[in-house]
Amino acid sequence: MKRFLCMLLCLLLAAPAAMAYDYMPTQLFRQQFVTGGNGLRGTVEITASGVADWVELLLPFAGTKLQVRIIGEKQGALAAMVDDNNDWQMKMWVKDAQGEQQALTCVFGSPDGILVQSALLPDTLLNLPVKDVNLPYQVLDGQWLHLFSAFDPMGVTEPTGGNATAWSALTSLFSMGDEAWEAEWAPVMAKYETLLDMWLSGYATPTVVTGKDGMTLRTSYEIPVDEMKAEAKYLIGVMLSDSELLMLLFPHLTAEQRSLYANPAMLWFYEYCIDHAPISGSILLEREVSARGETLATSISLPLASIPASLTDALGTLVADVFGLPATDTFAGIDRLSFRQAGDDLSISLSSPARTVSFVIDEREEAEGKLHTAGYLRITPAVGVEEAPLSAAFTYSAETVLYQDEEYNTHEDLAFALTLSPDLSQVSEADTFHSTYVDFAPMSFSARIGFTKMEKKSSPVQLSIVLQAVLADGEFGLNASLKVAERWEHDPVPAGATENLLTMTQERREELKALWMNHAQQIMTTLAAPAQ
Repeated sequence: MKRFLCMLLCLLLAAPAAMAYDYMPTQLFRQQFVTGGNGLRGTVEITASGVADWVELLLPFAGTKLQVRIIGEKQGALAAMVDDNNDWQMKMWVKDAQGEQQALTCVFGSPDGILVQSALLPDTLLNLPVKDVNLPYQVLDGQWLHLFSAFDPMGVTEPTGGNATAWSALTSLFSMGDEAWEAEWAPVMAKYETLLDMWLSGYATPTVVTGKDGMTLRTSYEIPVDEMKAEAKYLIGVMLSDSELLMLLFPHLTAEQRSLYANPAMLWFYEYCIDHAPISGSILLEREVSARGETLATSISLPLASIPASLTDALGTLVADVFGLPATDTFAGIDRLSFRQAGDDLSISLSSPARTVSFVIDEREEAEGKLHTAGYLRITPAVGVEEAPLSAAFTYSAETVLYQDEEYNTHEDLAFALTLSPDLSQVSEADTFHSTYVDFAPMSFSARIGFTKMEKKSSPVQLSIVLQAVLADGEFGLNASLKVAERWEHDPVPAGATENLLTMTQERREELKALWMNHAQQIMTTLAAPAQ
């Protein structure tokens, strides 16, 4: 119940920033690059080794500094809530001894997908038909990873100093210590627990006695989404007028946050967001309680809005490639998101009629700015669906460091690491799929992303990125040094016949690969030749 109430509060308020700087580097980066419409310029150096096809394509450029420039949507369109234009562009090239561009490769976001035009593939325009996703641009914006986007609901306010991210709000409230909760929050939140219990009782099915000893009581609830929305609006209205609750929150909020997020006059906005949440159907809730009244497990299943096929296709292909699975759209038809907590274990599942994708977290350690989790990923097909199941152990760690150097420049450094390996320790021998789980080579990924805000606020934010991936058939590394640059005009999107990267024949792929390698080797050999 504590976590449920924390989630409800996260709908209402932004948590305090980790440190009292007037402007976080990630927030300033978002304002300069994303909503400000500026670009990024800098260099990228890559390393690659192994036997994979993609390794061979990169080898000519390994150890070479690539010049890179990226510009987002025109006129900061994303800030105006027009986030499906795909109007971003990226260019990469190497410089010769005279400073001229060589091996120029351009990537364009367009309504038809991602277009690739390269001097290494003359008279060829490639198309990756990913529509209305904005993948590269959204990653830079942080919308996918929830790292960089300031809490800015529907554009009510531009992200400014002190406004923390929605992700940090969740982290802050979920990691609240039991002592602080019991001493300060529990007495104030008790009335909301009572209100919720009374409301939920109207949707309860008869309690079922389970367990070998008959000492476990399980109660299920099925709640229509529209009725859940009505209750959420009512509770938020009560919270906004609860002086005791607001007194607990106010010491952690800036004056701007108080006026925006803890203001009863803003109730219309929360009601609007809840009413327009694109879900329908029923919410399923289940509680398992011991005969002594102790909560053993709680699960909640939420209906999901339809996920665009262009996104599920791309994710399914990625999963198949990483784990060596037969090609399948793993995420097609996903219609429910489920959470289950039993003791210290937390399970998150995405399900469709064809399969279930589950993440089980059975180890979690959290300190200030640091997070470490471990568990396993499992993909299991439904009965009658002939697909290879997957069971993989994973570890994930994240760290955020915020500091000022001796010149009063502010640094915000983010570090992430992920490992994956096959694991059947959690699979019962009675499992239908026990002998058919996919085997794969262990793999690892790591990233360090650093944002630097110079003392002068108007100075461009500097960005450094270090990536490392170790896969079964190859290793990849990237070291980038970029900074925000004044915006420039978008180049015209190339027109003409395109070739679909997803549907072209294997023979055509091999032909393009040979052409790419031939031109790349010629250019790099010329650049490496000693000056006359």
